[in-house]
Amino acid sequence: QQGRESLSLAASSSESSNPEPSPLPKPKRVLMPADAQFAVGSVVFVPDEQQAYLPKRVASCTGLGARTKLTVGPLSGSGGAAVPAKDVADVVEADPLALEGAQDMVKFSNLTEAALLHNLRTRYSRDQIYSAAGAILLSVNPFKQIPGIYTDEVTRRCQEADAKALPDLPPHVYGLSENAYRGMLGEQKQQAILISGESGAGKTEAAKACVKYICARSTGGGGVGGGAKLLRQGSHEEFVQNCIVEANPILEAFGNAKTLRNNNSSRFGKWTEIHFDAGGQIRSARSTSYLLERSRVVEHARGERTFHIFYQICAGATKQQRDALKLPPAGELRYLGQSASLSVPGIDDAADWRAVCAAFSTFQLTDAEQTSLRRVLAGAAPPHPTRRTHPLWRGGWRHDTRSARTRTHRCTHARTHARTHA
Repeated sequence: QQGRESLSLAASSSESSNPEPSPLPKPKRVLMPADAQFAVGSVVFVPDEQQAYLPKRVASCTGLGARTKLTVGPLSGSGGAAVPAKDVADVVEADPLALEGAQDMVKFSNLTEAALLHNLRTRYSRDQIYSAAGAILLSVNPFKQIPGIYTDEVTRRCQEADAKALPDLPPHVYGLSENAYRGMLGEQKQQAILISGESGAGKTEAAKACVKYICARSTGGGGVGGGAKLLRQGSHEEFVQNCIVEANPILEAFGNAKTLRNNNSSRFGKWTEIHFDAGGQIRSARSTSYLLERSRVVEHARGERTFHIFYQICAGATKQQRDALKLPPAGELRYLGQSASLSVPGIDDAADWRAVCAAFSTFQLTDAEQTSLRRVLAGAAPPHPTRRTHPLWRGGWRHDTRSARTRTHRCTHARTHARTHA
C-alpha cells in the first residue's frame, strides 16, 4: 500500500505541473496457461491425483482459452493421452532446472507450485533432503538414516567456505547455521532461525542439528569468523555447551509423544536462545517452552501414547527403583494401559531413560532430586484400581498404604465432586 500511495502522489504532482499529460499506456494482457498454446515437444506439468503434478511432453495442442485441447505423453517414448478439460487450466510450462533437481529454486525462470514440488521430489529420490529457496532452507523428512549427511567433513566444508563460496555449497542445515553465526559476529546483530512445518516434517531433528553445529562452531572447530578457542575441560563454557546439547533428551522425554502421524511428535513449542560473547564463545543459554499439551498426561487417542517419559521410567528403571516406587509394568498403569501402543518401532524406551538420567547428571541434579522426580512420575501414572470403588473415584489410590483417615478424606472429596457436577 505504501508503494502504491507513493506512485499516486508522484502522478498527482506531475499532473499539476503539466495540464495535458500524455495518456498512460494500456496494460498488457497477461496470458494464462489456458490462453497460450504449448509448443509440441515442450515439457509441461500436468495435474495428477496421486502425485499432484507429473512432467509430460506435449504431443498436440489446439485451440485457445477454454477451448484448448491438449494431448500429452511420456517424456521418452511414444503415445499420449488427452488432458481432461477441467485440468487444462492448471497445466504449466516446466522449468528445465526443476526437471534436473536444482539446489536453489530462486534461479527458476518459472517458479510454480508444480515446479517446486517436482524439484523437491527429484532431490528426495537422490537422498538430497535439503533444498534452498534463497535464504529459506526446505527439508523433507527422509524417515531413515542417510549416511554422510552430518559428518565432520560437511561441518568443515561449511566452516572453511568464504563468504562467496558459502551460498554455492549444497543446501544444508549446517550452512544455514553457519550463515547465522557469521551474521552475528560480522554484523554484531542478533540472529534467529525459525523452523516450521507440519507434524512429522522433521522440525525437532532440524533444531537439534542447528544447536549441535553452533555449539561445535563456537568451540574448537575454528574456521572463519571466530570459534578458534578450545574449551578448557571442566570450564564454565564446557558446562554450558554440554547442558545445551543434553537438554534435548529431557525436553523430548517430557514434551514429546507418539501420535497417529508421528512417533516422536513435539506436543509443545520451544524457543531456544544461545548467548555469545564478542569472540563467538557460548556464555549462556535459555530454552522457553509454551503450549504444552498437558491433557495428554491423562487422556490420548487409541493408538497414541502419553509423553515418552512415563514409558521410559517403566522400561528403564532398575529393579530397586521399581520396588521403591511400587511401579508396575506400563500396561498395568491407568493412563498408559489405555493405549494399544505400549511399545513403538524404532524407539527404545529403556535406552532413552538411561540417556535422560545421564542428562540429569549433566545438569548436576543430585541423587535426592532425581529420586523426588521419579516419585512424581510414578505418582502421575497411578495403577488401575484393584477393587470396586465409587464410579467417580478416578484416582486409583493405593488403598493398602493409606490410613483410614486418608481414605475417608478421599471418599468425602469424591462425594463432593459428584454433588458439584450433578
